[in-house]
Amino acid sequence: FKLDDDGINNMLQLPDGNLFLIGFGKPVIFNTASFEVTTARNDSANAVLKLTGITTLCYDDQQHIWLAASGGKLFEYDPATKTTTNRSSLLSSVPDLKAIYKITRQGDEFCLATNAGLILVKKDAKLRLFLTEKPDNVLLGIRGVLQDGDYVWFANSRRIGRLHPATGRVVYIGEKEGVSRMLLYPRTLIKSPQGTVLIGSN
Repeated sequence: FKLDDDGINNMLQLPDGNLFLIGFGKPVIFNTASFEVTTARNDSANAVLKLTGITTLCYDDQQHIWLAASGGKLFEYDPATKTTTNRSSLLSSVPDLKAIYKITRQGDEFCLATNAGLILVKKDAKLRLFLTEKPDNVLLGIRGVLQDGDYVWFANSRRIGRLHPATGRVVYIGEKEGVSRMLLYPRTLIKSPQGTVLIGSN
């Protein structure tokens, strides 16, 4: 399947079996039975289809889809009722938030990889910000994140590290561990069934 005017760079399967696709920042819904595509052009009543600049998305524990957009915006979409809620106010205390590169969830807590640092936030709780942007910070623009029990792994194109949110302690993976002078692909950060944390590189 190919979108008429966009590629596909992100997707989730909806509870009804259809696919929620992101094509260069714009959401569409692909019906897996009829092969029909629903967009803002043919369903103007569904507000989520009018969003643009979507960079990443994930499910919460209620099967609602959370979408991050350019400018540090955050939205919640309920596929059952087709309602969209702007949740950007959850991030209003983050200084100079311009981009959210990756969003994941563990339990009732979201983890966001952003230009300003690593953000942990719950729907109805205070936000925690780690690794705030500084001029000499080699971890500017955290692009990948992986929640792993009591820890959070994070990476940009040059560095990878592990955060213990309860204490704020960060351990960086560096030359001693074989990570040096290589280009990392932080959005590939995953954990294998065997418990090994993996990341792609050049």
